[in-house]
Amino acid sequence: MGSLHEEYFACLALRYTPGLGPKSWSPILRHYSSAYNALKDAANWPSLAFASEKSSVAALKEVWRAKAEKEYREAVRSGCGILPWTHHQFPVLLKELPDPPTCLYYYGDPELLGNPAVGIVGSRNSGRLGLEYASKIAADLAKFGVTVVSGFAKGIDSCAHEAALTGIGSTIAVLGTGLDVESYPPDSAWLRNSVIQSGLILSEFPPGTKPFARNFPFRNRLISGLSVGVLVVEAGIASGSLITARLAAEQGREVMAMPGPIGDSSFAGCLKLIKEGASLVETAEDVLISIKHALDTSVQKKNGRGGT
Repeated sequence: MGSLHEEYFACLALRYTPGLGPKSWSPILRHYSSAYNALKDAANWPSLAFASEKSSVAALKEVWRAKAEKEYREAVRSGCGILPWTHHQFPVLLKELPDPPTCLYYYGDPELLGNPAVGIVGSRNSGRLGLEYASKIAADLAKFGVTVVSGFAKGIDSCAHEAALTGIGSTIAVLGTGLDVESYPPDSAWLRNSVIQSGLILSEFPPGTKPFARNFPFRNRLISGLSVGVLVVEAGIASGSLITARLAAEQGREVMAMPGPIGDSSFAGCLKLIKEGASLVETAEDVLISIKHALDTSVQKKNGRGGT
């Protein structure tokens, strides 16, 4: 495998080759020992059923170069950490996704990506009870060494991040923006700095990417993708958290929900998930019981052994 920057640049080349997308990147990157070797062998992609002749020619003609060089320069200028697909710290769980990123940007401690993780999501406009639930369960999970993953939004997400920072499991914040967009969400600088100092802040988006609505479903798939299970703490029927729960189910992750008071519409989405088969949990211990099999399987995969 080549140098970090060589591999990173090759991953960008794959991203910006016309006609390629996440469903193409994965089989290509799985087949070759490095992204650089994959790019060099673009002439053979059609015969291997990885890409069309048109995409193969575009890769060989370096149609991707201008956009790849622009993102490369911006990332280096930002001073963020970079994890291309072939880096040993690139999460194994993300490589399992049908639409994985080719590389990740980060500030903070990438060692957390090797920890067992649980996603905690919920309403941006959460009430006092939901915030109490999120704070207690996130702090307890982190105390047990489980890393709490969330989306750095207001409400449940921010509460879970803050509480998890008190434990050894700490927290990973997955952004729907570039890492350098410090103004979103508003008034979050203190939490951002705390997560960078004691946790990990992560994005697949290039530096400078604004908080466009279309970005957040992509962010959500990484929240669930990094986790062995996703817990919805407080969510109405129309909550975006249900999208994350759906993605978790599609990815084979454990889906859990906290029931909340009967008749409280702000927990109606949680009750819907429970009726559809999500595990009902009330404590961190309930979460650990629900994800025990997934945790065992995750450890086996990390150690290079298949699950039973």
